[in-house]
Order: sequence, then structure tokens, then C-alpha cells
Amino acid sequence: MTPEQYRYSTAIIRQLKKHRDAWPFLQPVDPIALKIPDYPTIVKHPMDLSKVERRLTSKEYAHVNDFIADVRLIFENCYLYNGRESDVSIMAQNVEEVFNNQIRKMPIPQVGVLLYKHHHHQLALLLSCSRSLGTRQSRPKREIHPPARDLPTPTSRRMSRPMDVQLKFCQSVIRELQKKSHIDYSFPFLEPVDWVAMKLPDYPTIIKHPMDISTIRKKLDEGAYASASEFEADVRLMFDNCYRYNPEGTPVNMMGHKLQHVFEKKWA
Repeated sequence: MTPEQYRYSTAIIRQLKKHRDAWPFLQPVDPIALKIPDYPTIVKHPMDLSKVERRLTSKEYAHVNDFIADVRLIFENCYLYNGRESDVSIMAQNVEEVFNNQIRKMPIPQVGVLLYKHHHHQLALLLSCSRSLGTRQSRPKREIHPPARDLPTPTSRRMSRPMDVQLKFCQSVIRELQKKSHIDYSFPFLEPVDWVAMKLPDYPTIIKHPMDISTIRKKLDEGAYASASEFEADVRLMFDNCYRYNPEGTPVNMMGHKLQHVFEKKWA
């Protein structure tokens, strides 16, 4: 996490603590005082706002997704133990709605932005060359299909614990693709293709469903994926778009294959 993300995350927690419905989640659940001896049996990974705040203060979170996962765990534990329709779960939903709204404004790491800008001109030239070569080569166009259905919003469904584990793995996969060690071939995929700035007027005509790493990362952070397969579909859509627009043998096409190899190795 960047210093800006730590500051913003701390501000989020302070805001949540002030919410009128947050009081059940301020401190660890005390099974003895509350006379709920089965709580430790049902809730295997307790979490509360005070613990999240301590972890923020001691800089324990390596990535913002780890912070988000801990906060979501608070609400998931509540739904697991109390049921979705209980009064305390309704309170949890109210607090979670505020949290979901706030994480959408999480600062973007500046390192990734600077690296992307550094390569932006180079990418424009590469894409331009790709299209020039493509007009001289005859090759079939593969049909690109977007994910099968619209994704529900975070408040319309809750992830089960096994699904939560799967999506945490997805987070580790996307972090791998964003590593600086891959920047030489990942930079075309870090942000949405700015076809206006790159003077690629045919891009939106050819690519009907754009996808990039930052968009996938944002959807993960917001809990927009209902399953790991939906995440995988978006990643593969990103690569398919690359191969569709950039003919085989062009620099960006080869970068796509190289980054996809990283993905396949991690995903296996």
C-alpha cells in the first residue's frame, strides 16, 4: 500500500467507526460476556474495526486488497453467525454500504501510473505499427465474447467463504501481472487503451468490449466478481482483444503472449 492509500484507508475506518450502526463491530466479539459459546466454532477468523485500525497504524497491509479483505471479513462473519435477516446483519449491511462507496475512491498507486505514462508514447507507436501491418496481412478475426452476464453489485449478493478464498487467489494473480518485473511487456495492458490519444480511430470499431488490468483490479476491489471464472473471463478477454487488434508477429501481440504465459503459469 502507498502512503496515500494508508491515509485514505485510515480515514475510511474512522468514518465507519462513527456510523450509528457500527457499534457491534468496533471491538472483538466477546463470546463469554455475550454468552455465545458456539461463536469460536462457527467464526474461525474473527475481525473487528479496532483490529483493522491497529494493522493500518502498524503498516501491516502489503496491499490495499488485504485491507479490503479484512473489512469485508467483519461483515461476512456477522452474516455467517447471525443470518442475513437479523437486526445486527441489517446494521452490518448499512455500514458495508458506506465502505463500498468509499473504496471506489481509493487512490491509485502512482508507481503504476508513472510507468504507464513512461511507456504511453511507445505503446502508441507499437499499436500504430500493428494496424499498419494488419492492413497488409490477411487473417481471420476471432469473435470476442464478453462475460456471459452482467455482474451484480457488491450489495446484491455475498460471497461464501470458499468463494472468498478463490477471489483472494484472483487478487494474487492480478498483483503478479502488475509487478514491475513484467513492465517491459505488461505496460500495454495496465490501463484502458486511449484510442483518441493514440490516434487509433478504428479501435472501438474492432474491440467491442475493452478490458485492461486496472479495470479488472477495480472490479476485484469492489467485489464485482461473483466467481473466479468471471475474473478469468475478463483476463482472457483482455488478451483476446490484444490478439484481435494486433496481428501475430507484431510487438504488442508478442507482449500479450508473454504476459499471458505469466498468467497461465500463475493460474494453473
